[in-house]
Amino acid sequence: MLMKPCEVLLLTQNSNLVHQVERVTNSLGVSLQCSGNPFLVHVDWSTYRYILVGDDLADECSEARLPRRSGIAIVHCEREPSPETTAWERELWKCAVTLGAVNVVGLPSAEFWLRDALADVTRENETRAHLIAVIPGSGGAGASTLAINLGLRAVSQGLSVLVIDTDPTGGGIDLTLGAEEQQGTRWSDIDPGSGRIAAGTLVNALPVFNGLSFLSHGRARVHIPEVEVLAAVVDAGRRGFDLVIVDLPRGLSPATELLISQADLSVIAVRNHVRSVAASASVREWIRSVGGKTHCVVAAGHKGVSVPDVALALGEKDLSEIPFIPSMSTRADEGEFPPMPPAYSQVCDHLLDVTQGKQGLKAA
Repeated sequence: MLMKPCEVLLLTQNSNLVHQVERVTNSLGVSLQCSGNPFLVHVDWSTYRYILVGDDLADECSEARLPRRSGIAIVHCEREPSPETTAWERELWKCAVTLGAVNVVGLPSAEFWLRDALADVTRENETRAHLIAVIPGSGGAGASTLAINLGLRAVSQGLSVLVIDTDPTGGGIDLTLGAEEQQGTRWSDIDPGSGRIAAGTLVNALPVFNGLSFLSHGRARVHIPEVEVLAAVVDAGRRGFDLVIVDLPRGLSPATELLISQADLSVIAVRNHVRSVAASASVREWIRSVGGKTHCVVAAGHKGVSVPDVALALGEKDLSEIPFIPSMSTRADEGEFPPMPPAYSQVCDHLLDVTQGKQGLKAA
């Protein structure tokens, strides 16, 4: 089914960019509306099926505080590779984070990526999976274990779920699952270039453990995917699954900021220790500064800061508490992922309900 007229918006003052985008939309038989002023489209911002922001207006769109929405990409005419071009592209990715854009697309080489993206939104009832980001507030907080348990719980509810390991130096989330022998694609096997990954191709290529699909880093060599490759994988995952969970590393990076900005919910794993709570408070403020919605999950041991004091220090009235279970990691080392206790399952259920809009979070 074709789009209704003018449901693709292009914001640019660059006539060459208009020409390149028109070539794509004309090939699909859809109409394109162009505007050179982001402030004039503020009222109609949410009505377009897809919005393309030219690199020349990316800063202005970021400053215009346009409402966050899905279906946005930044487009630009390609430049010759140089240190200046690299710095310029980094700035575009910062704008992508602010706008919640799914990718930064260089034309004409990524023309087929754009064609596929726009073709997808012409389909009736086109949906995208919810995205949960799980990030450690400090070292040893159990974020990877939480991400996996959240995924397994969602699988038990009948959802198709993908867990993505985004820490190239973390040793591989397949080890946490005890699934390192499972055959399937790892990060080092993925190289989409400037293209869009077909959702079905990704689904069929990934290893599966107890119904949970996962994409893990390996251990033979450190493979750090470019931010555009990570964006393409997450985009394909959100088209191919019901739920995507990204297991994020500590530390700030363009890739982490991009995923935080796109996530429906960012879950911060916290230990009830003084330094972990202090570090987690900083992570929480940083996530909120880039527009993310946070929820803290405290893995509480017998010794340490009380959970009410953790809540006070974090400024989170609605944080969740799970028991700290050392055997979660030790049994995984033996190739066996242990079952969740009821308290752990209840927290996972709450997070899944919040992400799917079945429950709300209390104001912090």
